[in-house]
This record gives sequence, structure tokens and C-alpha cells, in this order.
Amino acid sequence: MREYFFPPYGEKAKPFHNDHLLIEKYGNSVIKERIKNWVPRYVKIVLDHNNEEEDILFLLKINTDGLMEKILKEMEKYPKYFEITGLR
Repeated sequence: MREYFFPPYGEKAKPFHNDHLLIEKYGNSVIKERIKNWVPRYVKIVLDHNNEEEDILFLLKINTDGLMEKILKEMEKYPKYFEITGLR
């Protein structure tokens, strides 16, 4: 979903997009290596990142025309998603 979410924010979203990639890598390492003492740090990183997105990025006004339609069209590729989540 990053391909739909970040583009309307332009260059201002780039650091957050890059953070997502690093956070994902770290999270995958936590799972793969099964190092339990890494989990609290991972959770803190995710929460701090989300707070920054809300305080900085999400306050910006962007053009969202047609964005939801694109997302819903993409979701058609994953019909089980709606079944599992209960979204309609």
C-alpha cells in the first residue's frame, strides 16, 4: 500500500518511506533471530515512527482524489483480505 499512500505527499514522505523499509528489516530480523530482548526496542521504534508521521506528515494537506478507488482496485487481487478482516 505504500505505493498509494506516500506519493501524494511527494518528497516530504521520502524519509518516512525509507524508515518503513528499515523498520521492516529490523522487524524481520527480530522474528528470524528470535531475540526477545529486541522486541521492546522494535515496538518503541514503530511507535515513535508512527507518532512522527502523525505529527509531521499527516497534518499536510494532500490531493486524495481517486486514491481510495485505486486502493480498492488493488485490494481485489486479495479477496481473502476482506473475508479475514471483515471489511466491506
